[in-house]
Amino acid sequence: MALRNDDGLLLSGSLFLRNRRIADAPFVEVGNVTSLQFEPESETKTRESRQKGTLGQILDSVVISKGVGISWQFDTFNRENMAFALSGDSVTVAGAVTPVPEAEYTVAKLGAIVALPHSDIDPATLVVKNKRGEQLADGMFELNPTLGFLTIHPESDNGGTGAVKAGEKIKVAYSTKGNSGFEVLAQTVTDFDFELRLNGYNHASSKDCVLEVPSVKVAADGAIDWLSGEFANTGAKGKVVTVNGNKYSYKYRELG
Repeated sequence: MALRNDDGLLLSGSLFLRNRRIADAPFVEVGNVTSLQFEPESETKTRESRQKGTLGQILDSVVISKGVGISWQFDTFNRENMAFALSGDSVTVAGAVTPVPEAEYTVAKLGAIVALPHSDIDPATLVVKNKRGEQLADGMFELNPTLGFLTIHPESDNGGTGAVKAGEKIKVAYSTKGNSGFEVLAQTVTDFDFELRLNGYNHASSKDCVLEVPSVKVAADGAIDWLSGEFANTGAKGKVVTVNGNKYSYKYRELG
């Protein structure tokens, strides 16, 4: 009897996750998922003959399911994915301009970095003075506003107005820009419990398909190369969990 169809499986799709540990959490689209794998695991128990004439033959064989492993790879690094990749929670950085009053800092060595207590500094507001209260001219110092690093150049030890010597104190005042954003407190979350949905399309059969997984317990898996010169990617790895009341761990549905 001939096959009714001989379709292959070649999917594209959008993956959505919902954090089951947060009440009423919405589904969030992961982004560009480059791999999604389900790997059934099992253990085979056998009873081996020790009898004359059948030594070594299998008398009974029982396969016991050990669940399903799951993993996926992604290269979209939005706020949610970055928090997952770093095994942490993301917190909002409020955007408020903060005037920072004048304070003293010691220049241990000319040309060395003085780390100011704030980042995201507005360079237009920076005022640097020597211990005598004389303002340093442009070119005598350099600011990295993103990190809040201030460097007093060796040329400032010129004996003139605004001169600074190694070991002396300087006085610095500035304001922050007030940019908003987020930060991730890495390695503060051990694992994640997600409900998963895949909105897929089988290009071989030209049919829509859906994967529904009520619960997966996963953790971040894979290194992030921050400076490779290529687009970064990382992933998740864990187990599919059968939710209380279900007789299945996940299901696949094809329509059309």
